[in-house]
Amino acid sequence: MSSGTKHLKTQIKEFLKWVKRKRRLCIAFHNNGDPDAVAAAIALAEVVHSLNPTSKIYVVAPEGIDSASKRLLKQLNLQETVHPYPPPEKCSRYIIVDTSTKAQLGELGKELQPKKYAVLDHHVINELIKDAEISVYGTETSSSSELAAMVMKEAGVTVRSEVLTLLIAGILYDTRMLRLAKASTFRTLADLMESGGRYSEASKLLTSREISKSEKVAKLKGISRTGIYELNKEWLMAITCIGAHESSVLKVLIDSGADLAIAVAKRKGETRVSIRATDTLINHLNAPVSASITKRLGELLGGEGGGHAGAAGVKIPGKVPPKEFLKALRKVLTELGLRITTLEEGRWLTECE
Repeated sequence: MSSGTKHLKTQIKEFLKWVKRKRRLCIAFHNNGDPDAVAAAIALAEVVHSLNPTSKIYVVAPEGIDSASKRLLKQLNLQETVHPYPPPEKCSRYIIVDTSTKAQLGELGKELQPKKYAVLDHHVINELIKDAEISVYGTETSSSSELAAMVMKEAGVTVRSEVLTLLIAGILYDTRMLRLAKASTFRTLADLMESGGRYSEASKLLTSREISKSEKVAKLKGISRTGIYELNKEWLMAITCIGAHESSVLKVLIDSGADLAIAVAKRKGETRVSIRATDTLINHLNAPVSASITKRLGELLGGEGGGHAGAAGVKIPGKVPPKEFLKALRKVLTELGLRITTLEEGRWLTECE
């Protein structure tokens, strides 16, 4: 067993002692919660309830969940497990799952107090841990769902097969259907399946879906507004401005040849930036590209950012002029050793005004 694995097991043991002492817990995750975040939170709620049956536990979505999560919860009959913010009762402590910054928690982030919460996360950059009362932080794991499964195994509790299946879906989602899986991921999946989780159902629920008209429109708009840039005359960067379905738009841009894809979204009172990077670019720079860029953009533009090497986001208060954003982005990329050359400016600059 590696030193990192031993340290993680120690964190999990301490975390389990911590939850046993709490009587009213809320488990929350980032805005527009994806299947990994939602699965980890629901699984943790089941574990805590098994260990502490008299406690009150609420899974809270401060700013909603995404379409994939909604579909999974509906098909697995788990819709009632997630509550909007604020929760039905005031919670003495929070467990923050799969979240890097307070900004990703909306109104809850503004009220979160130091040493009044725990963190369970696997992102390479996390700004919440420094003020957490306790944490389960495993950057070597593939997903927060994998971490939650490890907590469940250490606790020695059994949860419903629907929740096990949801955890499998969370792992599949965050590993891009196992393309980013690690050895521990397969061990965890085996444990979940042996306990009653249904791999084939989880896979089918993630991959078989109808694309809505609004998503189709967002993809086409995103493509039509895209600016194309060269990085060191070797890599391609695509930037677009879109107000919905950013993840789907970014996937189209990456699939179309971009090594770095960026979507800027104007929201009420804020600007959101989502970034995706290819494994090729990440390996070449030997850095968590997306997470590093969003964190630095947050520092330069007064927001908060973080995430994975390949996928990350930043929320910036107020409206950020596109030219100001591009200037900050040039600075960040220069710090990473990447020089921008414009190939096609595109319409994103005017669309984001």
